[in-house]
Parts: sequence; C-alpha cells; structure tokens
Amino acid sequence: MSGIGFAATKGGRKVMAVEIKAGENIEKALKKAKTDWQRKDVIGEVRKRESYMGPSKKRQEKSKKARRKKSKKGGNNGGWKS
Repeated sequence: MSGIGFAATKGGRKVMAVEIKAGENIEKALKKAKTDWQRKDVIGEVRKRESYMGPSKKRQEKSKKARRKKSKKGGNNGGWKS
C-alpha cells in the first residue's frame, strides 16, 4: 500500500505527497490518492483557502447558490400562481 498524505516543504507550506513502495504500480497509487483526496475534499479546501473571501461576499455566494438550487429544483415561481 502507498502512503498518502502531506509533506511539509522548506517554506512551511504543505504539499500533497504520495509514497510509492518498490514494485507498486504508479498509476494505481496516483488513482488511489486522487480518490482519497476527493473523498476528504482536500482539493476543494485548498481552492477555498487560496484567496480570502469577506463575509458579505460569502453571503452573496451562498444566496446565489441557493437561488440556483431552487430554480433547478423547480421552486414555486416566486410565489405566483399559474
């Protein structure tokens, strides 16, 4: 089995790392690492922390996401009877 986790670098930043043992298939190890990171939502967390988003921008994004979700679901036509 390959070791999957983080390795600290010189600058103090964390880097995703995959340890591969001798005789282990590289493609399988990378695929396993990718699915593990997706399950743990590591990549999403890294993207989220890339830039600062203020409280008002967070509320706007949350509202926009809710409106999009409601429109996909069908909603109630904004309260209008049809």
